Amino acid sequence: AGTPLDQPVLEQPRASETRTPEVPLSTFVELEAPAMKPVSDSLARLKALSERDRTEEGRQAGYQYHDMAVCRSMEDTIRAEVLRALDVELERIGNDIAKLDREIARLKGEEAMGLVLRSLQTERDYLSTRQVKYFEQHFQVTGAAGFAERPLLTFRTGFLQGYNAYLEASSLLDQYRMS
Repeated sequence: AGTPLDQPVLEQPRASETRTPEVPLSTFVELEAPAMKPVSDSLARLKALSERDRTEEGRQAGYQYHDMAVCRSMEDTIRAEVLRALDVELERIGNDIAKLDREIARLKGEEAMGLVLRSLQTERDYLSTRQVKYFEQHFQVTGAAGFAERPLLTFRTGFLQGYNAYLEASSLLDQYRMS
């Protein structure tokens, strides 16, 4: 009945020679680096406005005008500036989406363009998501939040510092005059 266990094996057992087909690496990994997309001027402006520290500007205005009505007016100007930059970026995104829609419609019937169509649709979905985010920012900016939060907060802080500096200077001047 079979080979005894104490005898050496003359041949190594072999696995069957069937090979599974190799899946190309490109199925899972992008072989090329992603294309670098330049940041649009409107987005760069929007980011610069939202990150701007306006403390010194507010301090000077508070000392010079020392009136909270002026502070509110200047805050409205800052808010309008951010809203305008947001509108420009939204318009650019809308134009980009329209271009992608035309390109997608043009390529839709061609079967060989499936990969390109998926790529265009992914880019369009990304732009749509950003568009919704920026529409939400529109509402937040009117309430002193979102992209306008930092510039408005730093301006008001500076304005109050300048206003207090003016009051201290006035108080010292009055004390000097009385003595």
